Amino acid sequence: MRWLTEHHKEGVVVLKDKRRVLLRGRTLYQQWDLEGFTTWRQVGRPMRVVRSLETTARRERVGKEWKNIIQTRDWVWTTTLSRNQASTETIVAPGHARWRIENQAFNEVSTFWHLDHVYKRHPNAILGLLLTLALALNLFHVFWARNLKPRLRVPYGKMYWSDLTAARFRLLCFRHFLLHPL
Repeated sequence: MRWLTEHHKEGVVVLKDKRRVLLRGRTLYQQWDLEGFTTWRQVGRPMRVVRSLETTARRERVGKEWKNIIQTRDWVWTTTLSRNQASTETIVAPGHARWRIENQAFNEVSTFWHLDHVYKRHPNAILGLLLTLALALNLFHVFWARNLKPRLRVPYGKMYWSDLTAARFRLLCFRHFLLHPL
C-alpha cells in the first residue's frame, strides 16, 4: 500500500482474519439522543437522554492463543441541555471524561496529596487547606505538562517529581528556619 501511494496509485487489499491490523482497537459508536422525558418529576421540566452504544473489536492473547474479543459498553446520560445548546457529541465527551476526572483528580489528591484527612474542623481552615492544595496541585500539573520535556517525563514518573519538589520545599523551609530562628 505504501508503494502504491508513493507512486500516486490506488489499491484494494483483502484484510484476512489474522491480519486485521487496521481494525484492531477501533470502536463503532451508535448514539441516540431523545428529548421530552417527563418521568423525572422532581426536576420540573422535560429531560433529554443521550445514549452511546460503543462496540470495540480487539485481539487478546488468552493462554497460548489469540482470540478476537468484542467489548460492548452501553452509556446513558441525562441532561437539561437541549440539542441547540449541546450536540450529542458534546454530551458524550464529558460523560466519558468523568472517569478520567475520578481517577486522576479524586484518587490522586487522596492517595498522593493526602487529602484524606481534615486536620482542622473550622470552615475557614478547611477552605484554606482545600484552596492551598488546589493551587499546589494545579501548579504541579502545569509544571509537569508545560515545563518538563518528554525525555524527563518518561524515565521519571509524576511521583518522582512530586517527591523531589516536596524535598526541595522542605529544604528551603529548613534553611529559612536555620537562618531566621524563632
